[in-house]
Amino acid sequence: QKVKLKEGATYHNGKTIPLWVFKSTLYVRRFEGAFVIFSTLKSGAVTGKTLASNLIPIEETVKTKKVEVK
Repeated sequence: QKVKLKEGATYHNGKTIPLWVFKSTLYVRRFEGAFVIFSTLKSGAVTGKTLASNLIPIEETVKTKKVEVK
């Protein structure tokens, strides 16, 4: 699932999350109670852990092409 961070979100320990992470599309790895483990990569290293309430889902949109029939 792709997500973004809400403004003012911090890591689970209260430390500041860097701006580049806020600007990135994040991927949910797993939930641990009220917390979520996330990454800036679909697979690979974990970026951090924050409260699940700090995340905003990104809507997946399907682009359709209009075809005009004559």
